[in-house]
Amino acid sequence: MKKHVSIYILIDALGWNYIKARPFLDNIAKTRQKVKSVFGYSSGVIPSIVTGKYPFLHKHWSLFFYSPLNSPFRWQKKFSFIPNRWFNTRAGRKIVEEISKKLMGYKGYFETYLIPVEYLSLFDISEKKNIYKPGGIREGKSIFDVWAENKINYSCLSYPMQDNEIWAEALKNIEKKETGVYFIYLADLDAFLHRYCKDSQMVNEKISWYEKEILKLYNKACEFFSNVDLYVFSDHGMAPVYKSYDLKSEINDLKLKIPEDYVVIYDSTMARFWFFKSSAKEKILELLKTKSYGRILSEKEKKDFGINFENNQYGEVIFLMETGSVINPSFMGSTAPSGMHGFDINDETMDAAFISNTNINSNPVDVKDFFKIMSP
Repeated sequence: MKKHVSIYILIDALGWNYIKARPFLDNIAKTRQKVKSVFGYSSGVIPSIVTGKYPFLHKHWSLFFYSPLNSPFRWQKKFSFIPNRWFNTRAGRKIVEEISKKLMGYKGYFETYLIPVEYLSLFDISEKKNIYKPGGIREGKSIFDVWAENKINYSCLSYPMQDNEIWAEALKNIEKKETGVYFIYLADLDAFLHRYCKDSQMVNEKISWYEKEILKLYNKACEFFSNVDLYVFSDHGMAPVYKSYDLKSEINDLKLKIPEDYVVIYDSTMARFWFFKSSAKEKILELLKTKSYGRILSEKEKKDFGINFENNQYGEVIFLMETGSVINPSFMGSTAPSGMHGFDINDETMDAAFISNTNINSNPVDVKDFFKIMSP
């Protein structure tokens, strides 16, 4: 038997609220606690987990930000004679995505969602490289860089494989005993909770399935290794959605022009603005201040959340929705989800979870502290 293996399992959206009152790995867990998330979506939270830093330092947050000079979609301007409606179809959007991926040599997660194709050339994407490989972070080193530099033989299993495929691959790899460190990222629960988070029976059955698969992998590892350290953690929680608001139409009714006056990204739980005319900024701010379903983040909040980027990289003004309310339609979709994340991290529904069969000397406070746990 080999002596030691460390298994780190990141389950997207496994919020503390979903496991705090039910059994989950109780038979092996010595550490089981809630952990604060990092503000934003997985595109910013997971880079914080693998670097141990807030978004303003590693430069990942939302998937898109205003940067027309560096946009991977600049090539579209040569085809401006083609009607926008041709590109704003599922097939047209797929063509745009595939051409853009090839031009920038990107093979990781990439989707344009419902951003109007005619505006894509205004935006750059934050995740141009695979963040689960060395060199994947925009600024700074990730745990994968650290492991590589320390010549640690590790295995990373993540998308594009489905969760059931990842479990099968992990079981096969464990038996080979070639690797002493495993990083396993499971993304399917996030999509499931977006659709079914209000159905307690379905949620419990899904979480029970994850628990069963984790124990299966853990027990298999115990057959081949004399010492197995297991760490299960998440990036954020998921809040039920009860209300939606068409903020986009209200902004459009102001009759301002994009990109002459302003540029905006409508995420599900926030709207991010860049302004080029003071009159446009005044009109939009005046409208936003009348909305009881959200608030404009203050500069102090941006700093506290770790999103105080230089040059307002991800938005000059950020309007955050109240927990349980979403912008719909948004650039992320045209149907309000059953559950959503990306709300204020001080709301308990956003809390992540941490479970381990080891006693942790310094319990993590927020999810970026997982980096210390994974560091050699």
